[in-house]
Amino acid sequence: MSLTGHRTYRRNRDRILRTSDVCALCGQWIDPDLSYPDPMSASADHVTPVSKGGSNTGPLQATHLRCNLRRGNRDRLPDAGYRADGDGEARQGWGETPFTEGR
Repeated sequence: MSLTGHRTYRRNRDRILRTSDVCALCGQWIDPDLSYPDPMSASADHVTPVSKGGSNTGPLQATHLRCNLRRGNRDRLPDAGYRADGDGEARQGWGETPFTEGR
């Protein structure tokens, strides 16, 4: 179970979202003026999913909410993810190596 109310998690989340403005999953800019529930708003992603042994005190990365939800608890594969189109609208386009685990 993810304890996202944990003090250490909140501190790490706030720090990573303050200092990072590029999504670690799609590589596109994260607009700091957008807020939840906008799919392109900032979200903190556990580098190692909690369900796979990660920890809320472990490393986080800045992502778009949509990218984070799309990734779920799957491991990121090399050069995988989906890319945002030039109009800023996220579109599925997994590239050469799609996520296949858990489908």
